[in-house]
Amino acid sequence: MTTPKAILPLLVVFIGFFSSPADAQVNLKTGYNISFLSLPETEQLITSYNELQDYTSDFKTLTWLHGIEAGLRYKADVHGIELTYQGAYQTLKATGLNGTEEYTDKMRFALHSIALGYQASDRRFGAGTDIQYQFYKVKFTPGQSTDVFRNTQNMLALKFYLMLTLPGHKGVDMALQPYYVLPFKTFDLNPLASHLQIEPSDQHDRWNRFGLTVLFYNGKK
Repeated sequence: MTTPKAILPLLVVFIGFFSSPADAQVNLKTGYNISFLSLPETEQLITSYNELQDYTSDFKTLTWLHGIEAGLRYKADVHGIELTYQGAYQTLKATGLNGTEEYTDKMRFALHSIALGYQASDRRFGAGTDIQYQFYKVKFTPGQSTDVFRNTQNMLALKFYLMLTLPGHKGVDMALQPYYVLPFKTFDLNPLASHLQIEPSDQHDRWNRFGLTVLFYNGKK
């Protein structure tokens, strides 16, 4: 059984512990998140690659990600169980000249996660934690060839967050969630370094992230 499929039975089990269907509510949530991170090995790799190229505009450092978040919350009293998808992306670009023709190389970093979590909250304040299954995706697209590089890595992580809810009208509330994500493992840069022919190629970074999510919860609370 894959991890996403395994999460659904666990959600049902947790729901049974907290309440009966009569005193619980299901809420939809959608929103936007932005997060910041420090990746010294990734920065060094990008710097080394810039030095090997004759770019007119170099690749910048990867320091932040942003994307969408969506999911379901099953809430009874102050207790809640959430099933969440979170996406975060960033594309770095570098430009150069081949004669008089300009070209653009691209590095795209994407992080997708599926999470199951517990939340305790009243109508204003709350806190929670999620166990995430993360999918890291890196893509390098050269501007002068079709030799596209792709690499995907998976790992578990924990997300911790606080929550401030701003009650709204017509059943829609807005919530601000400052958060911290702690991955269980490091991201292996060796495949990307090898493709770019960067030495040394034994490089790893842990993608610890501090961020903020702005969410909208729809439904009875």
